[in-house]
Amino acid sequence: VPSDLSSIIQSHTCCALVQIRKRNEELEAALREQQARAEAEKQALLQKASEHQSALKREEEARLKLEAELARLAVGGPSGSASAGLTSFGASNFKRFYEQREPVAYFDELMLAIRSVVLSYCEFSGLDAKVGLDFFAVLQKEAFEAPDALSDLLGKIAYAAQR
Repeated sequence: VPSDLSSIIQSHTCCALVQIRKRNEELEAALREQQARAEAEKQALLQKASEHQSALKREEEARLKLEAELARLAVGGPSGSASAGLTSFGASNFKRFYEQREPVAYFDELMLAIRSVVLSYCEFSGLDAKVGLDFFAVLQKEAFEAPDALSDLLGKIAYAAQR
């Protein structure tokens, strides 16, 4: 009987080892599949990141071109020559627009225009509008404190635009 018991134990041990090896192989195959899926997801994410980085670069280049064009328009120079329009007030876009408009006669018109320019600058520069409004409040306070200087300024807008 002990010999039969030993055979049975060996047989069960052999079967258990075969089952353990088979389960181990299954687990290793599942792990390889998970690793392959993870690698594929990683590659897809890297591709998306690369595409987003390229899109950001194109947007930055477009923004820089627009800023250059805005600077060119602001000084009235020909395309590609931002400094050409800086020669004189007479050749500036400011003079052309200034001459097309009725002269500013009232304080509120001047202050509205100044506030508009300050807020536009804040938006263009990415500053909080509150910063611009605080700055405008200081300018407005100074204007009220010197009314003679303000009336003098209303008559000299063209002169104030020259360097």
